[in-house]
Amino acid sequence: MEAYPMPMFAKLTVQDVKKSIQWCKNVLQFAADDVDVYVKNAGADIIEGPVIRPWNARELVLKDPDGYVLTLSMRADHEKTFHDVIDEVTG
Repeated sequence: MEAYPMPMFAKLTVQDVKKSIQWCKNVLQFAADDVDVYVKNAGADIIEGPVIRPWNARELVLKDPDGYVLTLSMRADHEKTFHDVIDEVTG
């Protein structure tokens, strides 16, 4: 399995730790194929998606109770390699 490097990780400061923990448990426990249905049913504020990005990512953008915008991302086409995607994007 090929992994894409994810160089940035964010540390989020929340207003209500218990509320944030409960939100994460309710909203972020899902199977990859049904993430959009799951988070909608959990009452998440979906900003965009799911959408297929040119860099071979299926992304869903949502907002947590503290107003942080989170992007959930997974590989869209499992057959494409990183180099295939770069070739498509750069032409």
